[in-house]
Amino acid sequence: MRFELLRKILQMASYKKYELRGLEIYSDGKDIFVLDTELPIYRSTTIEEVAMRKSPELKEMINPFKVKRILSHKDILYLRGEASISHLYKKALSLIDLSMNEEELREIFEESISIYWRDKPKEIREISEIIFEILGYEEVVKQLRLPPYHIYGIPKKNAYLDPVIIDEEWRKIRLIIGVFPIAEINTLIHFGQIAFGRKKPDFEGVNVFIYWGQQAIRQLDRLRKSKHNGDV
Repeated sequence: MRFELLRKILQMASYKKYELRGLEIYSDGKDIFVLDTELPIYRSTTIEEVAMRKSPELKEMINPFKVKRILSHKDILYLRGEASISHLYKKALSLIDLSMNEEELREIFEESISIYWRDKPKEIREISEIIFEILGYEEVVKQLRLPPYHIYGIPKKNAYLDPVIIDEEWRKIRLIIGVFPIAEINTLIHFGQIAFGRKKPDFEGVNVFIYWGQQAIRQLDRLRKSKHNGDV
């Protein structure tokens, strides 16, 4: 479920959970997020006020001093829907550092595999964007793009490492191992051959997420060793 993924993101972002009036509410002290179909984030208010407005009692609905606040949330609404999700992801990703342990990383990648098997394009894109942040993926430069395909890689000096090519619907994901120079025409040709099915990728589908998980754990180990040696 999409809500399960959001709960993991909220945990990563250090949001505390509250249950009031049948609502599932999360807060980091500044944002107040309600996990429901609207996915709203409120600011400059209290958890109790949000709970009252979202789930009012009858006596509150007929109270002239409260009815306007119940009917309109414009004065406290900060974000809603996809904008809220994007905000939460960025916040969670900004906190991904050496404090994340191997078990937490494994949970993210196990969830990504589960999401891929369920064939939920929107959720596949969301979890992929989290993984991109963990591994350092970025969308390739304009000269290497092949619309409607989405192409991402780990930027290196004038090149991309382990690029991934994704179809328009985020259902077909293919990865090529190696370093591909930006300036070489063969890079674009290679991307095209993979995208159009003329060449086989090194990994595709669920195997891409398995590979990414292995790379993330190796990356975590390298960072820890570097920190232990005093390099960071």
